[in-house]
Amino acid sequence: MRNWAAFLILSAAECVMLTIYPALNLIIIILWGATLVLAAVYLNRGQLISVYLINLAVLYFVLGIESTIVFMLFFGIAGLTMSYLAGAGHNYYEIQKYGMIAALIGVSFFLVFFYSGGGASGSAQLEKELKTYMETTLDDFAGTDLFQIYADQGITEEEVKSAFEDVAIIISKHLPAFYYLQAIMAVFFMLFFAHLAGRTRPIERLKKKPYLQEIMPWQLVWVLIAGIGLWLWGKEGTTTVHYAGSNILAIMIPVAIYYGLSVLLHVLNKLPIKRKPWFIIMVILVFIVFTPPIIILLGLLGIFDALLDFRKIRLNKEV
Repeated sequence: MRNWAAFLILSAAECVMLTIYPALNLIIIILWGATLVLAAVYLNRGQLISVYLINLAVLYFVLGIESTIVFMLFFGIAGLTMSYLAGAGHNYYEIQKYGMIAALIGVSFFLVFFYSGGGASGSAQLEKELKTYMETTLDDFAGTDLFQIYADQGITEEEVKSAFEDVAIIISKHLPAFYYLQAIMAVFFMLFFAHLAGRTRPIERLKKKPYLQEIMPWQLVWVLIAGIGLWLWGKEGTTTVHYAGSNILAIMIPVAIYYGLSVLLHVLNKLPIKRKPWFIIMVILVFIVFTPPIIILLGLLGIFDALLDFRKIRLNKEV
């Protein structure tokens, strides 16, 4: 009963903090999810469900019905899924996998309602709002030396405004990727912080492999290939198919880079101690000078490692 009260107070306080510190919302949400995952280890299923339902009541009271629904779709369902799996004894990566799936499904429901609601298209309305915001921002800069600086470089005021409008369109078209990445990142850190907190006690189910031994699931490579295919299929660059592909790429590229960095660090770890400082200096210098190519290289490392298993991680696991 003492554990139940402690987790209830802590999680409810985190829900209230969402309104007190709105700038820290994502961090607070991550801590809330980690609290829920840890609670599953110490509470029985009935106690865990009661904590979750009371949290929802607190959220409804402090945020209102619409914000609570959005919270549930982005983070709440994933948090409940992970806590349930942790309570059922599943391992770290099973909890992570199904937590990610739950988050993706929840965000997809949100996007369906967002883009189909309000009579006019939600996307069109958002583009209009972003353009209006950009125009207001440019008007604010009109009294400064901003346009004069551009004029000295041969760029007219109309060209600047047109560029800002293009940026607004690109942002609005790739908001789905931003939403998905936000949910994925939240799920990742919810479980990761639960793992860190659980290191003080022998909680086997929350144990995470060293980063150097993590490998991208090979199935994700086909998701990335599908994104490339859709991106190329919409040749004009303005079709729904094209933007669907570019959104998939915007989601998958950071994931591939994450795993590619794991490969790079694995290589570094295998080098003799005398060579490591020089290798690190070389990598830093190359990254500074050739940032875009290095980012692409890290992504490719993650992709090919998922297919070829350079580090023989899956082979060692089978053995």
